[in-house]
Amino acid sequence: MGVIMKNRIKIQLLVLSILGFSLVGCVSNKAAPLWANSDTLDMAFPPDEYIAKIGYGTQMDIAQSLAAGELAGFFQKTIKSHKVASQKLTSNSTGTTTDDRVLEKTVDVTSNVNLVGSTYTTPFYDKVNKRYVCCGYINRREAWEIYEPVLSKSKSEFDKSFALAKNEVDPLTKIKLLAEAEEFAANYKSKLDFATVLYNKGAAKYEDSLEKSASINLEKQKAKLNCIFKVEVTNDLNSMIKSSITKILQEAGYKTSDSKYAYLVKANQNYQQVKVMLFNNEMLTGYSNIDIQISNGKKIFCQFSKDIAAVTLPSAIEFKVKEQVYSSTCIEIQNSLIEEFEKGL
Repeated sequence: MGVIMKNRIKIQLLVLSILGFSLVGCVSNKAAPLWANSDTLDMAFPPDEYIAKIGYGTQMDIAQSLAAGELAGFFQKTIKSHKVASQKLTSNSTGTTTDDRVLEKTVDVTSNVNLVGSTYTTPFYDKVNKRYVCCGYINRREAWEIYEPVLSKSKSEFDKSFALAKNEVDPLTKIKLLAEAEEFAANYKSKLDFATVLYNKGAAKYEDSLEKSASINLEKQKAKLNCIFKVEVTNDLNSMIKSSITKILQEAGYKTSDSKYAYLVKANQNYQQVKVMLFNNEMLTGYSNIDIQISNGKKIFCQFSKDIAAVTLPSAIEFKVKEQVYSSTCIEIQNSLIEEFEKGL
C-alpha cells in the first residue's frame, strides 16, 4: 500500500472520529428539553399563558411531587406577598394596621391547584447531576374556566349575606348578620387571591365586592352606636354590679342610658350566706350565682348564669363576706359578659 493511500485512510478515520464526537454532542444537547432548565423554562411555557415550576428528585415520582409542591408554593408566596404589601399600604395611608388575622389566615392553595388541574412532563434524567427533572404547569386560561364558577359562587354568597345585614333594622341583629357576612367575606377574598394569581385578566371583574368587605367593621361600629342599653340589677350592693356591667358595655363600644334605650340588661344576684362552726369559731360563708339576660322586649339575645366562688370569714365581719362575693361577681362579669353576649348573637 502506497504512502498516499495510507495518508487517505488516516484522514478518513480522523474525519469519522470528529463526526462521531459531533453526533454524540448533538444527541446530548437534544436530550435536555427547555423546561428542564430554569433559564429556558419561560421559552417552553410563556408566563403569560402558563404557571410552570420545576421539581428535582432521585426518582421520577419524587421529582413530580416536588414540582407539585413548587406550584403550590408559588401561589402561597405570591398571595402572602400581596397581603403584606396591602397591609403596608393601609398602614402608611391611614396610620392604622389591618387585622393580623388576615395575614395569618392560610389559603388552601393545594386544594385549589388540584381543583384547576396541573399537568406534568415526563421526567427527564439529568446525567450530569444524576437526578430526575420534572416540570409541573398550569394553563392559565383553561384553569380559569374551571375556577371561575367557584369564585363566582363565593362572591354571590358574600354579596347576599352583606345585603341581608345592611337591610336589617335591629342593631344587634345587624351586628350578628355582619359577623356572618365577615366569614363569607374571608372565604371570598381567599378565593379571589388565588384567582388573581391564576388569571388576573379574568379575576379583576370580581374585585368590586372588596370595598363592601372592607366596610364591615365600620358598619359594625355604626350599629353599635344604635345599641343603647339600660342596666337593671336585682339585689345589687352599692351599685357595684350595675357599674361593672355599664363600664364593660361602654368599653365594648355600646351606649347605656336609663331613659332612652333599645335593649334591657337584667341581672339578678342570688346571694346567700350561712353560719358554720369551725374549730369553735363561728364563721360565715357567702356564695352566689348571677343570672343575666339581654333582650329588646320581644327577643332574648343573650341569657346565661355564672356561679360565684364562696367566701368564708369570721361572722363578726359579715359585711366583708358579702363585699368579697360581690367583688368576685364583678370580676366574673368582666371576664364573661361580652364573650357570652357575642356568642348568643
